[in-house]
Amino acid sequence: MSVAEIKTLVEGLNEDSANLEAQEHKLIKATVELDEQLFEKVISNQNLVHGFKHTMLKLVYPFLEKIGMMWLTGSITPCQEHFITNLIRQKLIVAVDGQVSVANEKTKKVVVFAPEGDYHELGLLFAQYLLKQANHSVMYLGANTPIKGLKEVVELFEPDYVFCKMTSTMRGKKGEKYVEQMVETFSGVDVCIGGVSAGVIQDLLTPNFIVVSNMNGFLTAINNV
Repeated sequence: MSVAEIKTLVEGLNEDSANLEAQEHKLIKATVELDEQLFEKVISNQNLVHGFKHTMLKLVYPFLEKIGMMWLTGSITPCQEHFITNLIRQKLIVAVDGQVSVANEKTKKVVVFAPEGDYHELGLLFAQYLLKQANHSVMYLGANTPIKGLKEVVELFEPDYVFCKMTSTMRGKKGEKYVEQMVETFSGVDVCIGGVSAGVIQDLLTPNFIVVSNMNGFLTAINNV
Protein backbone atom coordinates (compact mmCIF):
# COMPACT_ATOMS: atom_id res chain seq x y z
CA MET A 1 0.00 0.00 0.00
CA SER A 2 1.39 3.39 -1.00
CA VAL A 3 1.80 6.37 1.36
CA ALA A 4 -1.09 8.13 -0.38
CA GLU A 5 -3.34 5.09 0.05
CA ILE A 6 -2.46 4.81 3.74
CA LYS A 7 -3.20 8.52 4.22
CA THR A 8 -6.58 8.13 2.51
CA LEU A 9 -7.40 5.12 4.68
CA VAL A 10 -6.52 6.94 7.91
CA GLU A 11 -8.50 10.03 6.87
CA GLY A 12 -11.48 7.80 6.16
CA LEU A 13 -11.20 6.19 9.59
CA ASN A 14 -10.98 9.59 11.26
CA GLU A 15 -14.06 10.89 9.46
CA ASP A 16 -16.08 7.77 10.20
CA SER A 17 -15.04 7.47 13.85
CA ALA A 18 -15.82 11.12 14.53
CA ASN A 19 -19.52 10.39 14.11
CA LEU A 20 -20.14 8.74 17.48
CA GLU A 21 -23.86 8.48 16.92
CA ALA A 22 -23.26 6.44 13.78
CA GLN A 23 -20.85 4.19 15.69
CA GLU A 24 -23.43 3.66 18.44
CA HIS A 25 -26.01 2.64 15.83
CA LYS A 26 -23.52 0.12 14.44
CA LEU A 27 -22.93 -1.33 17.91
CA ILE A 28 -26.68 -1.57 18.47
CA LYS A 29 -27.00 -3.34 15.11
CA ALA A 30 -24.19 -5.71 16.14
CA THR A 31 -26.08 -6.43 19.37
CA VAL A 32 -29.44 -7.09 17.77
CA GLU A 33 -27.98 -9.22 14.97
CA LEU A 34 -25.38 -10.93 17.21
CA ASP A 35 -22.73 -9.74 14.76
CA GLU A 36 -19.31 -10.10 16.38
CA GLN A 37 -17.44 -9.04 13.23
CA LEU A 38 -19.27 -5.70 13.10
CA PHE A 39 -18.52 -5.12 16.79
CA GLU A 40 -14.83 -5.88 16.22
CA LYS A 41 -14.67 -3.53 13.25
CA VAL A 42 -16.22 -0.60 15.13
CA ILE A 43 -14.14 -1.02 18.28
CA SER A 44 -10.89 -1.66 16.39
CA ASN A 45 -11.34 1.47 14.26
CA GLN A 46 -12.10 3.58 17.32
CA ASN A 47 -9.10 2.23 19.22
CA LEU A 48 -6.83 2.85 16.26
CA VAL A 49 -7.87 6.47 15.83
CA HIS A 50 -8.68 7.57 19.39
CA GLY A 51 -7.19 5.02 21.78
CA PHE A 52 -8.85 2.66 24.23
CA LYS A 53 -9.68 5.10 27.03
CA HIS A 54 -11.39 7.56 24.67
CA THR A 55 -13.30 4.70 23.04
CA MET A 56 -14.60 3.49 26.40
CA LEU A 57 -15.60 6.94 27.65
CA LYS A 58 -17.07 8.45 24.51
CA LEU A 59 -18.54 5.44 22.75
CA VAL A 60 -18.83 2.30 24.86
CA TYR A 61 -20.28 3.78 28.07
CA PRO A 62 -22.99 5.83 26.30
CA PHE A 63 -23.76 2.76 24.22
CA LEU A 64 -24.09 0.60 27.36
CA GLU A 65 -26.57 3.09 28.82
CA LYS A 66 -28.73 2.72 25.71
CA ILE A 67 -28.40 -1.06 25.80
CA GLY A 68 -29.51 -1.00 29.44
CA MET A 69 -32.63 0.95 28.52
CA MET A 70 -33.32 -1.39 25.60
CA TRP A 71 -33.05 -4.39 27.94
CA LEU A 72 -35.41 -2.81 30.48
CA THR A 73 -38.00 -2.05 27.83
CA GLY A 74 -37.73 -5.50 26.25
CA SER A 75 -36.25 -4.20 22.98
CA ILE A 76 -33.42 -6.73 23.25
CA THR A 77 -33.27 -10.13 24.90
CA PRO A 78 -31.05 -11.10 27.85
CA CYS A 79 -28.98 -13.22 25.47
CA GLN A 80 -28.31 -10.23 23.20
CA GLU A 81 -27.32 -8.13 26.24
CA HIS A 82 -25.03 -10.88 27.54
CA PHE A 83 -23.50 -11.29 24.07
CA ILE A 84 -22.42 -7.67 23.73
CA THR A 85 -21.37 -7.07 27.34
CA ASN A 86 -19.17 -10.16 27.28
CA LEU A 87 -17.49 -8.95 24.09
CA ILE A 88 -16.76 -5.66 25.85
CA ARG A 89 -15.56 -7.56 28.92
CA GLN A 90 -13.07 -9.45 26.74
CA LYS A 91 -11.74 -6.17 25.33
CA LEU A 92 -11.30 -4.79 28.85
CA ILE A 93 -9.41 -7.87 30.03
CA VAL A 94 -7.04 -7.67 27.05
CA ALA A 95 -6.50 -3.95 27.69
CA VAL A 96 -5.76 -4.58 31.38
CA ASP A 97 -3.27 -7.32 30.51
CA GLY A 98 -1.53 -4.90 28.15
CA GLN A 99 -0.80 -2.44 30.95
CA VAL A 100 2.61 -2.91 32.56
CA SER A 101 2.80 -0.88 35.77
CA VAL A 102 6.17 0.63 36.67
CA ALA A 103 6.39 1.45 40.35
CA ASN A 104 7.52 4.96 41.31
CA GLU A 105 7.23 7.33 44.28
CA LYS A 106 3.58 8.03 43.40
CA THR A 107 2.54 4.38 43.15
CA LYS A 108 -0.30 3.43 45.50
CA LYS A 109 -1.76 0.05 46.42
CA VAL A 110 -5.43 -0.18 45.48
CA VAL A 111 -8.08 -2.85 46.06
CA VAL A 112 -10.91 -3.06 43.49
CA PHE A 113 -14.10 -5.05 44.05
CA ALA A 114 -17.89 -5.21 43.97
CA PRO A 115 -19.97 -6.44 46.95
CA GLU A 116 -21.38 -9.91 47.43
CA GLY A 117 -24.39 -10.39 45.18
CA ASP A 118 -23.24 -7.75 42.67
CA TYR A 119 -22.06 -9.41 39.47
CA HIS A 120 -21.47 -6.29 37.33
CA GLU A 121 -17.82 -6.27 36.31
CA LEU A 122 -17.29 -3.85 33.42
CA GLY A 123 -16.84 -0.79 35.65
CA LEU A 124 -14.41 -2.70 37.87
CA LEU A 125 -12.30 -3.78 34.92
CA PHE A 126 -12.18 -0.24 33.55
CA ALA A 127 -11.13 1.05 36.97
CA GLN A 128 -8.38 -1.56 37.05
CA TYR A 129 -7.24 -0.50 33.57
CA LEU A 130 -7.06 3.19 34.53
CA LEU A 131 -5.26 2.48 37.80
CA LYS A 132 -2.67 0.23 36.16
CA GLN A 133 -2.22 2.81 33.41
CA ALA A 134 -1.35 5.30 36.17
CA ASN A 135 1.27 2.83 37.51
CA HIS A 136 -0.63 1.85 40.62
CA SER A 137 -0.45 -1.63 42.14
CA VAL A 138 -3.93 -3.15 41.91
CA MET A 139 -5.39 -6.10 43.78
CA TYR A 140 -8.41 -6.99 41.69
CA LEU A 141 -10.95 -9.03 43.65
CA GLY A 142 -13.69 -8.69 41.05
CA ALA A 143 -17.44 -8.96 41.46
CA ASN A 144 -19.43 -10.77 44.15
CA THR A 145 -16.83 -10.28 46.89
CA PRO A 146 -17.86 -11.50 50.37
CA ILE A 147 -17.14 -9.06 53.18
CA LYS A 148 -15.70 -11.83 55.35
CA GLY A 149 -12.23 -11.99 53.78
CA LEU A 150 -11.68 -8.28 53.22
CA LYS A 151 -10.19 -7.65 56.66
CA GLU A 152 -7.45 -10.17 55.88
CA VAL A 153 -6.84 -8.46 52.54
CA VAL A 154 -6.31 -5.15 54.36
CA GLU A 155 -3.89 -6.76 56.81
CA LEU A 156 -1.83 -8.55 54.14
CA PHE A 157 -1.94 -6.11 51.21
CA GLU A 158 -2.03 -2.88 53.26
CA PRO A 159 -3.86 -0.86 50.59
CA ASP A 160 -3.69 2.93 50.38
CA TYR A 161 -7.03 3.09 48.61
CA VAL A 162 -10.11 0.99 47.95
CA PHE A 163 -12.51 1.28 45.03
CA CYS A 164 -15.90 -0.40 45.41
CA LYS A 165 -18.54 -0.41 42.67
CA MET A 166 -22.14 -0.85 43.81
CA THR A 167 -25.34 -1.24 41.81
CA SER A 168 -29.00 -1.63 42.66
CA THR A 169 -28.33 -4.87 44.53
CA MET A 170 -27.18 -2.90 47.58
CA ARG A 171 -30.56 -1.71 48.80
CA GLY A 172 -32.44 -2.32 52.03
CA LYS A 173 -31.13 -4.02 55.16
CA LYS A 174 -28.71 -6.29 53.30
CA GLY A 175 -26.97 -3.33 51.71
CA GLU A 176 -26.87 -1.37 54.96
CA LYS A 177 -25.30 -4.31 56.80
CA TYR A 178 -22.63 -4.75 54.12
CA VAL A 179 -21.79 -1.04 54.22
CA GLU A 180 -21.56 -1.05 58.02
CA GLN A 181 -19.10 -3.94 57.80
CA MET A 182 -17.12 -2.05 55.14
CA VAL A 183 -16.86 0.98 57.43
CA GLU A 184 -15.44 -1.27 60.16
CA THR A 185 -13.09 -3.15 57.81
CA PHE A 186 -11.65 -0.08 56.07
CA SER A 187 -11.43 2.24 59.08
CA GLY A 188 -7.89 3.32 58.21
CA VAL A 189 -8.12 3.36 54.40
CA ASP A 190 -9.48 5.87 51.90
CA VAL A 191 -12.47 4.33 50.12
CA CYS A 192 -14.34 5.40 46.99
CA ILE A 193 -17.81 3.95 46.40
CA GLY A 194 -19.35 4.37 42.97
CA GLY A 195 -22.51 3.13 41.33
CA VAL A 196 -26.18 3.85 40.99
CA SER A 197 -27.00 2.93 44.59
CA ALA A 198 -24.03 4.58 46.26
CA GLY A 199 -26.00 7.67 47.24
CA VAL A 200 -28.52 5.74 49.34
CA ILE A 201 -25.82 4.69 51.83
CA GLN A 202 -24.18 8.12 52.21
CA ASP A 203 -25.46 8.61 55.78
CA LEU A 204 -23.80 5.37 56.94
CA LEU A 205 -20.30 6.39 55.91
CA THR A 206 -17.36 7.84 57.82
CA PRO A 207 -15.13 10.69 56.53
CA ASN A 208 -12.62 8.33 54.88
CA PHE A 209 -15.36 7.29 52.41
CA ILE A 210 -16.34 9.26 49.34
CA VAL A 211 -19.29 8.53 47.05
CA VAL A 212 -19.31 9.22 43.30
CA SER A 213 -22.47 8.99 41.23
CA ASN A 214 -21.31 9.67 37.67
CA MET A 215 -18.41 9.17 35.28
CA ASN A 216 -16.80 12.55 35.98
CA GLY A 217 -16.74 11.76 39.70
CA PHE A 218 -15.32 8.34 38.94
CA LEU A 219 -12.50 9.76 36.81
CA THR A 220 -11.71 12.43 39.41
CA ALA A 221 -11.49 9.76 42.13
CA ILE A 222 -9.13 7.68 39.97
CA ASN A 223 -6.93 10.71 39.27
CA ASN A 224 -6.77 11.57 42.97
CA VAL A 225 -5.44 8.18 44.06
